[in-house]
Amino acid sequence: MLNRRRLSIGLVVIITAMVAIPATISSLPSVHAVPPNPILWAENTPIPYPTAQTGVIAGLDGRIYVMGGYSRVSPATPNSTARAYDPRTNSWSSLANLPTPTRGPGIAIDNTGLIYVVSGFSGSADIPNNQIYNVTSNAWNTGTPIPTAVWMPGAATGIDGRIYVAGGEVGASASTILQIYNPQTKLWSSGTAMTTARKQFQIVAAPNGLIYAIGGMSGSLATVTVEAYNITGNTWTAKASLPSAVMVFGATLGPDGLIYVFGGSTTYTNNSSPYFNTVYSYDPNTNTWYTNTQTLPTARRELSAATSSYNHRMYVLGGDNGTYLTTNEEATVQIGDPTTTTVTCNPASVLVNNSTNCIATVTDTNSTPVTPTGTVTFSSSSTGTFGGTCALTGTGASAICMTNITYTPTVVTPGTHIIRGTYSGDTKHSYSTSTGSQSFTLTVTGRSTSTTVTCTPSSVLTNNGSTCTTRVTDTATGTASTPTGTVRFTSAGTASGSFSPTASCNLNVGSCSVTFTPTGAGIDTVTGNYGGDNVHSTSSGTSGNVNSTLRTSTIAISCPAATVVNAPTSCTVTVTDISPAPVLTPSGTITLSSSGTGTFTSCTLAGTGATATCSTSYKHTSIGTGSPMLTAHYGGDPAHYPASPNATATVTVTARSLTSALNCESPGTIGAATSCTVTVTDNSPGTFITPTGEVILTTSGSGTFTGTCNLSGTTASASCSLTYTPSGTTASNDMISYSYPGDTNHTASTGNFLLVVSPPSPPPPGSTSAPFLGVETVYWIILALALAGVGVFTGYFVILKKKKKQPSSISPAVPPPPTVQGPASP
Repeated sequence: MLNRRRLSIGLVVIITAMVAIPATISSLPSVHAVPPNPILWAENTPIPYPTAQTGVIAGLDGRIYVMGGYSRVSPATPNSTARAYDPRTNSWSSLANLPTPTRGPGIAIDNTGLIYVVSGFSGSADIPNNQIYNVTSNAWNTGTPIPTAVWMPGAATGIDGRIYVAGGEVGASASTILQIYNPQTKLWSSGTAMTTARKQFQIVAAPNGLIYAIGGMSGSLATVTVEAYNITGNTWTAKASLPSAVMVFGATLGPDGLIYVFGGSTTYTNNSSPYFNTVYSYDPNTNTWYTNTQTLPTARRELSAATSSYNHRMYVLGGDNGTYLTTNEEATVQIGDPTTTTVTCNPASVLVNNSTNCIATVTDTNSTPVTPTGTVTFSSSSTGTFGGTCALTGTGASAICMTNITYTPTVVTPGTHIIRGTYSGDTKHSYSTSTGSQSFTLTVTGRSTSTTVTCTPSSVLTNNGSTCTTRVTDTATGTASTPTGTVRFTSAGTASGSFSPTASCNLNVGSCSVTFTPTGAGIDTVTGNYGGDNVHSTSSGTSGNVNSTLRTSTIAISCPAATVVNAPTSCTVTVTDISPAPVLTPSGTITLSSSGTGTFTSCTLAGTGATATCSTSYKHTSIGTGSPMLTAHYGGDPAHYPASPNATATVTVTARSLTSALNCESPGTIGAATSCTVTVTDNSPGTFITPTGEVILTTSGSGTFTGTCNLSGTTASASCSLTYTPSGTTASNDMISYSYPGDTNHTASTGNFLLVVSPPSPPPPGSTSAPFLGVETVYWIILALALAGVGVFTGYFVILKKKKKQPSSISPAVPPPPTVQGPASP
C-alpha cells in the first residue's frame, strides 16, 4: 500500500466519509419482508465536479449534502467545496465552502440538523478540525476539535443523539479507537475500542439502537468482519460477516431498515482494479447478509451513499474507477405499505424529574390499508427515561399503543425535548419514524429555586473585604435535588467595588462564597444570580446592605528651613493610609496655603502601598514677617477621609543678596564737576526683583555732591547717578563712598571709588579767555613785573601744563615752584 502522504501523480483517492442516518431522526419507511428487497436504479443530475473520498450526509430537509473530498486535479489536494442535491427538483446548489479543505473525513448530523465534518486529511497532515455546518444560515462554525485526528474513520449519530467516530488511520495504521462527541455539552469522550482495527470502512446506526462497523482495511488486507456497538453497555459484539471482504465502499441505512453496502474494492493501490458493483444488504433483526441481484450501475470504489427522508430513496454518489466520477445514481427499494408514526404526550409541559404520558399512532397510508401490528420504540432528543412497552392495537388503517409510555426528563437542556416514535414494521408494513409535527415537543422546565445572599461583616472599611455567601435551594414540588452550577454576583450602590477571586462561584452542596471589596464609601447591595443547571431554573437573591466607611489618613509637609524672597523652594507632602490592611493608596490633590505672600505649584498625590507623595514649589513674593507658615490640607478621596490635622511647616524668608559698584569720571579736576554712577544688581536665585531706594554718597575730600541718587531700572540691575565737584587748592585723592541701605526685598550694600583730583591747567600764552586768578595768573603777573624792572621777587610758581584726564590714581606731591629772580633794581 502507498502512504497517502506520498501519493504520486494519478493517485486514486480513497473512500468517502461515513454516512449514516440515525433511527432517532429518520422518517424512512421500511418492511421486514423476505430480503433482499428489489432495487430500481436511475441516473440523476451529476455532481457539478468529479469527487471521491467525500463527506456525504442526508439533511433533515431531505436534501443530500456533499462536502469536501478529492479530485484528480493538479495539484492533487483536498477541496473545500460544498454542494446540496434536492431530490424534489433533481438539481444542485452551491453552499458556503468549508473553512478547512479536507478529504476522508467523518460526517454526521445531530438531532437539530447541524452537520459535522470531523477530522480527515488536509493535504499535509491529519487535522483534528470539527467543522459544523448550519443548514438554515448556510454558515460554518468551529466545534471542539477531536482528541485524536484520524483519516478515513467511520462516523454515525447514535440513537442517543451523540456522534460516534470509530477507527480510521492514525499515523500509518488502522486504529480501534472510538471517539464520542456530545452536541449538547460540546465535549468529546472515549468509548470502548473496537475489537478489530479498521480504516477505509463505514459505520451505520440501525433502528435497533446498535452501531455497526462494517468491513474496511485491517492490517494490509480488506476484511469481512462486522461488529456492533451497544451504546448503553459500551460494548462491541461480533456480527455475521460480509459475503466478501470489501473496503473503500459506500453504505447507508435503507428505507426498509436494512443496511446497504455499495461497490468498493479489496485494494488501495493507485489506479488499480478491482472496482466492485456489488450491493449487499444486512438485516439487523436477523443478523443476516444478502447479496442483491440489482447491482450498482457503475462499478467503483471510494464512493458515498445517503438516504433522503423526502422520498425514501438511496443516493450513491461520486467515486473512482480509474477516473474520478460525477455519478449520481438513485436506488428505490420496492417494499410494503408505507406508514406514518405520530406521537402525543400529556401533559405537554413538565418539571424535570416529573413524568408525562405518551402514546404513538401508526397509520397505513396505502389506499387499501391494513392495520399495522408490532411495536413502537420511543426516543428523546435530550436526556430522560422511558417506562413501559408500546405494543400496537387497533382497527382499520391505524393502531395505537395499548398502554401509555411514561417519559421522565432528567435535564432541562435545551428546554424542549422532542419525543419521537419509531415503528419497527411488520410483514406488510414499512418501518417509520415520526418527524416534524409527527413528533411531540415536550416543554421541560427546571425545578424552581430560591437564592439567598449573606455578606459578613456588613460594615467594612473601604478596601476591606466582606465575605458574601450564597445558598441556592430547590423549592419545587416532588423530589428535591441539590442545585449545581454557577452563581454570578453583581453590586449596586454608592460604594462600588469588586469581587474576588472572580465575580462568580461554583456551587458546592448548594452553596459558595466570594469576597466583596468596596473601593469607595457608601452602601452597596450584593445580588447573586443563579444560572440554573440541567435540572433547576434560574433565580436571584439580594443581600442586606454592605456599609463601607472611609479610611483614615495622616498628612505631613517637609520644606527647607530657609529661602530667599521670590526664589522657589521645593516642599514634599506625604499622605499615609493608617487604617487596617489591606491598605489603599491615597489619591487626589493637596490644597496649600501660606500665612505670608507667596505662590504654590499644584501637588497631585502618587504612590504605592499605604503612602502617596507629591512635591510643590513654593515662592514667597514678599518678606513680610520673614517666617511664613505653610499649610498642607488633604481633602480625602472616594476611599479616604480628609486628613486631620493639617500639616504645617515654617520657612524663614530672607532678603535677596546684591552686588554693587561705583564708577566716577576720573581723574577729577578741582572745581570741575565729575559724574559718579552707582549700579546695584540682584544676584539671588529665582526671579529677580529690581532693587529700589536711595544710595547715599560721601567723600573723604572737601568736594560737594549735586543731586540725589535714587535707583531705577527694569531688570535685575538698577542704577543712579549724581555729580561730584572736587574743591581745594592742591591735588588730592578723594575717596568717594556709597551706602545702599537695601529695600523691602534686598540686603544693604556699600562700596567706594578713589578719585584722583588735580588742579586745573594754566591757559596758554595769548589766550583770550577770561582772566582766571588761579596759580597760572599769579605766575604771569609776577613774571611781568620782574621784566618791567619793578623789582625782584623771590617766590615759587608752578608751571602747569594742560593734561588729559588720567585714570584714578594718587598723584605724587607737587614740588615747590622754582625761585624766579627779577631784574635788579636800578
